Amino acid sequence: MQTQFSQLSSSLFVHHGNCNVGILHAGARALLIDCGNGDVQVTLQTLGITQIDTILFTHHHRDSTSGVTMLAQSETRIGAPAAERPWFEAVETFWDDPQMRWHLYNRV
Repeated sequence: MQTQFSQLSSSLFVHHGNCNVGILHAGARALLIDCGNGDVQVTLQTLGITQIDTILFTHHHRDSTSGVTMLAQSETRIGAPAAERPWFEAVETFWDDPQMRWHLYNRV
């Protein structure tokens, strides 16, 4: 598997996967901006990153969040927009709401 990422500065990378994942790192530690489906693990290994301190989510869509269970460690802090916090805390509420499930991309 070929790793797909771009380097923006000495400590800032973008992993290109099902969605772009920002990687801000210092040595073996990193902060991720979104996490995609988890395929960012290949890029993290390539960069020598072994600890994810924080994952910051930009929004609640599954394309940017589905890999969290395979990436987050017990000490990983998770951040999400305050207005979307209920969707992160009670995922079933979001998916059980027919308006959100079927009309998500038609909302203004």
